[in-house]
Amino acid sequence: MILQNDELFVTISNTVFRHTRTGNRQFIFDPDALQGFFDGVNVKRTETTRPNQWGDFSEPGLLGARHITLTGAAVASSPEELLSMRDEFTALLSHGEYKEISVQNSVQKRYITVALEGSPSWVQKIDTTAVWKLELYAPDPRMFGPQQSIQITDSTVSGGIDYPMNYPVNYGGGIKVMAVSMFNAGNTEAWPVFKVTGDFMQGFSITDGGDNKITYEGIVTMTAPVTIDTGAGTARQGGIDKSVNLSKREWFNIPAGKSIQPLFLPKQDAAGWCDIMFRDTWI
Repeated sequence: MILQNDELFVTISNTVFRHTRTGNRQFIFDPDALQGFFDGVNVKRTETTRPNQWGDFSEPGLLGARHITLTGAAVASSPEELLSMRDEFTALLSHGEYKEISVQNSVQKRYITVALEGSPSWVQKIDTTAVWKLELYAPDPRMFGPQQSIQITDSTVSGGIDYPMNYPVNYGGGIKVMAVSMFNAGNTEAWPVFKVTGDFMQGFSITDGGDNKITYEGIVTMTAPVTIDTGAGTARQGGIDKSVNLSKREWFNIPAGKSIQPLFLPKQDAAGWCDIMFRDTWI
């Protein structure tokens, strides 16, 4: 990797790996730098033979996990500093759990959740320089942009409309609800999360602005909000799975490079709002 106008930074916890050296005590990428992150992903498929016929049964092809490799050198000002860098490097992800890391170039920053795969390699070359290799495993091959949040409110609570507001405004069912636009700049589907807070004793519905609707018929209060995760297909309240209260489950996403205008439809007029969290999503 020889970058003239672009740049590359990978951040794991508080450790930064960079494309160029600007001083001592730095982890610098070598020409191979970062492998497996910007690549595509393997397809995993179940092959079921069709007896007495050509070929196999048609099975859906799902994408597999992502394997990421980082390689480079560690540059220090003294042997003591190099040993300290070695300890910092080998401690990365050593807890065995999954952690979100970031990869940033001159265009944008993307995030992916990884764990350690294989043993980190550290070979000292001279007194103040060592070469290293770090292998990571991402069970979810998707990469995400920063989280974005939008709030839909029931404008009849205070007798007016909150500003600033987005158009169009829907006045259906005797309850005023504002439609907002959510755009996915990624290249694969983004699955939003809806958190409903308020005194909605009869529940609520959420639509994608089209034909798909999710309806929750449980009790919602200010102290017990409900979180609808369209990707997981669940409804949770107070850390407990309340999906049994979902009477309609027409799960929807934000298509790649497109937008939707979700609507929040409480079944009765009450104080409350709906927070929508989503992230641009790439594969």
